[in-house]
Amino acid sequence: MRLWLAMLSALVALLACGERTQESPEALADTQDVEAPECLGSADLCSRAFDEVSYFTSHNAMSNEEEGWFVPNHYIPVSAQLDLGVRALMLDIHVEAGDLMLCHGACIAGSEPLVPHLEGLRRFLEDNPTELLSLILESYAPAPDVADAFEAAGLDALAHTQAPDEPWPTVGAMIESGERLIVLTDEAQGGPAWMHDVWAHAFETHFSATFAEDLTCEPSRGDVESPLFIFNHFLSTPFADAGGAEAINQREFVHSRALECWEAHGTRPHFITVDFASLGDVAGAVDALNQLESSKDRSERPARRR
Repeated sequence: MRLWLAMLSALVALLACGERTQESPEALADTQDVEAPECLGSADLCSRAFDEVSYFTSHNAMSNEEEGWFVPNHYIPVSAQLDLGVRALMLDIHVEAGDLMLCHGACIAGSEPLVPHLEGLRRFLEDNPTELLSLILESYAPAPDVADAFEAAGLDALAHTQAPDEPWPTVGAMIESGERLIVLTDEAQGGPAWMHDVWAHAFETHFSATFAEDLTCEPSRGDVESPLFIFNHFLSTPFADAGGAEAINQREFVHSRALECWEAHGTRPHFITVDFASLGDVAGAVDALNQLESSKDRSERPARRR
């Protein structure tokens, strides 16, 4: 009797083990189905340094027809531009009647209070935890006052600080650290460390072109040895030219010109800066630039011109 009970117990244990063995491949498959983390919409970009990625950039981003700006630079507001894939914004800051405002030239042509706009950018970053956002500021206000506006909007806590002579961290590391906002400004004196002097970090091509043939790779402001390249790609006659943007914002036009300037300067164009971001396919051109291998960024690119 005891022998029979022992044999029965062994059989039950064997069957239970078999059931667990059959379940384990399914459990293993479940663990293998976990997707790799994405950065800026692509797992491939997580291991890239910030300066090994190109960014869809909006020139005078706040100036738009939908919100009633006169002679606007865009048809759609910043929130819609972000939905299109814009990840860097050029913004002009002025002081109007004692308040910090976003304006382009005269505020009578259009304006928006700075702090509510920054609050919207904070919400975008909070709602999209795997995204980065860069701001390139043309500021006519004291840097400490602008910094106070960022603090009031809660954006200062998300800002990254970068020494000019230090290598940029990877996109993945910036996302993991929570420092997902990069601020570059032409008025940094007296501001916090995260408010970077744009011309200590970047150079740009000329920003005044009337016709497509006027667009060149010749540098304008900044030192061409700087790590970041602001690639200006818009037309002014003298106001923003929607018809011209329709032509030059086409994917192949943007991509081929960016490659030409990459070769000319030996560095990737980082901020692909356009007017009328909703026209053409600038996002497609930026995606094509970012599909180039990191070896292209490092070892295969031409030496910098001095």
